[in-house]
Amino acid sequence: MASFSLIGAAGYIAPRHLRAMHRLGHTLVAAFDPVDAGEAVRAYFPDARIFSSFEAFVLWFQENPTEWVSICSPNQYHRTQIEWALQQGVKVICEKPLVMEPSALEGLAALEREGGGRVFTVLQLRLLEEVQELKRMVELAGRQDHEVVIEHIAPRSDAYFASWKGDVVQSGGIVTNIGIHLFDVLIWVFGPVEAILNAEITERRASGVLQLQQARVRWRLSVDAADLPEGTSGFYRRLTVDGKVVLMEGGLEQLHDRFYVQALEGKAPGIEEARPSIVLCKQLMG
Repeated sequence: MASFSLIGAAGYIAPRHLRAMHRLGHTLVAAFDPVDAGEAVRAYFPDARIFSSFEAFVLWFQENPTEWVSICSPNQYHRTQIEWALQQGVKVICEKPLVMEPSALEGLAALEREGGGRVFTVLQLRLLEEVQELKRMVELAGRQDHEVVIEHIAPRSDAYFASWKGDVVQSGGIVTNIGIHLFDVLIWVFGPVEAILNAEITERRASGVLQLQQARVRWRLSVDAADLPEGTSGFYRRLTVDGKVVLMEGGLEQLHDRFYVQALEGKAPGIEEARPSIVLCKQLMG
């Protein structure tokens, strides 16, 4: 089984990584977060070393390197933390977006080649059975221009906007922080972006029309509860293809487990797979 360090251990997404490591029998040796992460980490790995100083963590790591580093920190730190990990020659799992600037991908690729490390990015919606079946159907149907509508409404409180996630500099805004998973799935299934036909983006909402190789896509994102359809609460995601609903709900809690299995087999998405959705988000945000 593999040994891991975790950067960003106190964040929202970190427990999914901790559960995946624990369920699959791996070992978390050390964790870093400037916010106290002791309770979250020790619930799964009571013997893990916990650091609140990145400098102290780095010094420790130099003497006690782990095979893998998982990164769950705010988006703005991903690039430098991946670079540091690759310079240590280790393998990296990083939450989306891998980076916020497409130009940074070239540097990461060079570090992979030079140091022997690898970086994999968590694009877990590709692992949904419904999405994989949709991709198979599109490939079997051959070249067609499908009509696609995707909506993702995830209400957030004022605390969201007071955090790094609500800061466009730190998170990339609603398009990068929330939309990138959806854009990745759409490009993965229907092919590369041919044109951005329309886009309207504010702090709480974003929408537009994309022309992909095999689909015309109308998309809408929102973090405002007022946009939830009547009769729904908490969260709403809907994908329709040629008028038929494609569910994107099955097995969400196990997707990080499946991703970790793929990554340890060397089969998870890496730099080039992440590139198209990062480029699109940058183009949308300008």
